[in-house]
Amino acid sequence: MKTWQPKLSESWREIVIQKIWAQWVSIGGSGAAKPRPNQEPVDPEALVLVTTSLGMEEPRLA
Repeated sequence: MKTWQPKLSESWREIVIQKIWAQWVSIGGSGAAKPRPNQEPVDPEALVLVTTSLGMEEPRLA
C-alpha cells in the first residue's frame, strides 16, 4: 500500500547527497564537478558532520 515511501526516501537521499557534494566543491574540495555559485553560506562543521553520517554510503563523500 505504501509503495511511494521507498521512492521518496531514495529521492530525498539523492537530493541531500547532491547538495552536500555541491557544498564541498564550493569550498574547494576536489572533485569532477564544476563549482557552482552557492547562494547560501556553508557551515563547515555541519558539512563534516553530515558527511560522516552519509559518507559511508556514497563513494564521492568517503
